[in-house]
Amino acid sequence: MWWLNSYKFYTKEGNEIEETAKLIKKGNIVAIKGIGGFHIACLTSEKTVMTLRKFEKDRESKPFALIVRDIEMAKKFAVINETEENLLKSKARPIIILEKKDKTELNVVSNLDTIGIMLPYTALHFLLYDYIDEPLIMTSSNKPGLPITTDLHQQFANVILNHNRKILNPSDDSVLKVINNIPLFIRRSRGYVPEPVKIFRKDKNKYDNIEMLAFGAEMMNTFCIHKNGFAILSGYIGDTKNYEIYEYFKENLEKFLNFASLRPEILICDLHPFYNTSTYAEELCKNLNLKLIKVRHHLAHVYSVAGENELENFVGIACDGTGYGSDGKIWGGEIFDCGKEDKRIGSLEEQVMLGGDSAAIEPQKMLLGILCKFLSEREINVVMKKFYSTTEKDLLYKQYANKFNCAETTSCGRILDAASALLKFCIKRTYDGEPAMKLEANSGNEGYCLKPKIEYNTKEQRYILKTTSLFEFLLENMDKDKGKLAYTVQEYIADGMFEIAKKFKTDKEEIVFIGGCAYNRIMTSFLTKNGVLVNQKVPAGDGGISFGQIYYALMH
Repeated sequence: MWWLNSYKFYTKEGNEIEETAKLIKKGNIVAIKGIGGFHIACLTSEKTVMTLRKFEKDRESKPFALIVRDIEMAKKFAVINETEENLLKSKARPIIILEKKDKTELNVVSNLDTIGIMLPYTALHFLLYDYIDEPLIMTSSNKPGLPITTDLHQQFANVILNHNRKILNPSDDSVLKVINNIPLFIRRSRGYVPEPVKIFRKDKNKYDNIEMLAFGAEMMNTFCIHKNGFAILSGYIGDTKNYEIYEYFKENLEKFLNFASLRPEILICDLHPFYNTSTYAEELCKNLNLKLIKVRHHLAHVYSVAGENELENFVGIACDGTGYGSDGKIWGGEIFDCGKEDKRIGSLEEQVMLGGDSAAIEPQKMLLGILCKFLSEREINVVMKKFYSTTEKDLLYKQYANKFNCAETTSCGRILDAASALLKFCIKRTYDGEPAMKLEANSGNEGYCLKPKIEYNTKEQRYILKTTSLFEFLLENMDKDKGKLAYTVQEYIADGMFEIAKKFKTDKEEIVFIGGCAYNRIMTSFLTKNGVLVNQKVPAGDGGISFGQIYYALMH
């Protein structure tokens, strides 16, 4: 073991760890080589954290995870129940998203009401805590959007604690969040991969023993292989629209196939025509003369929960930020009657995304598109003046009127974003899910009574949960408690989607809930308390799509 300072080697015999601890306590940012990759370690002081954020410019407000010496240290600033404590102490040693005791504490590390914490899981971590008596930021040292780093030359820190063991299989830390005493994987990686998931089927078919490979989604990507009735997911890959991540995906895929001695006969990918993972699957099928199955994003989502729970006929609720629908539109708040037809039986009301994807970055654009449905231009001016100048607002209003670069969406994530902007919790997204997460973080413990407005669309032959009426309610009550209003938004959506799903549930069927919005404490608490099933073995977000693709293929 050795450490470097300003790229000069220092070999203080036996004192490398002690010297590193001294530098950390002085406010230095240190790269530490671990089991699955390099971490960045530093103090939680405002000065040190702001210096770290300057290094990582794309993480100007994204929360960092902490490492603590023991559970007693964690309990000083986090509320920890028995399930969470058992997970923290488990052999997998994941990061657990915990509720803060004081929302204002450690705000420079996480400006949410939660904070990610893990316990030491390597000998090096334990040795560091011989010299340190406070929590440390411990986050992966890669730049946002790039793969986890494993080599010395990839580090940006001036102080590096290194060792001579090569990292052949990079692996990010696993992350879980416990809601209603149910652990949900946000990221399933170190400590859990490559543990297989057994797929049970009552009626065997000819595909059960056929080797398959599922390519997963574009964001939060994992891939999944099927062999001998088992599904084996990869670790966390990342956003495959980035070239470096896409190459990392292909590299890990080759390793995994060799590791499992797999020669797939069937490949499965997302229906989206422009995902890198989908085009790669198409290329392989063409070159190797393999069968290709394309699966709709949100169907893969709901089949993921079904695969964990041995379900064949079920009602599935999928709520997330975006996914390619069969009509070419952006879906994200969907209900399906699954089994024989996989029919879309319900959704959120379609709303306009002004500027397309830019409305996900600036949630007030999404808000403006919703307000245009029920307010006059003069009334819109009053609401939107806190976000835009008159010139900017007029330009966006004309864009809406002329339907220029305006996409229609049923996305649940975008509705949560728009509510977050209206209530002034977040008007610019600096990391994925930020506006919705801040809406949840600023919610009270109860909401106002608002009955979901549900209509049946005879043309589309599906039930619609109206979201325009939700924003009418918010505007009429802007003088009331914003925490209760925030809670109302999330409960309204959960309640409304559940009401639609119940119309199609039979005594022999279950209702499942999945998607990135399944990490929302208020929505998932409401649904699970009403008997709805969620993922517990694979991620509820896009990290579980590949598993759902496998189960969908087996069922069809």
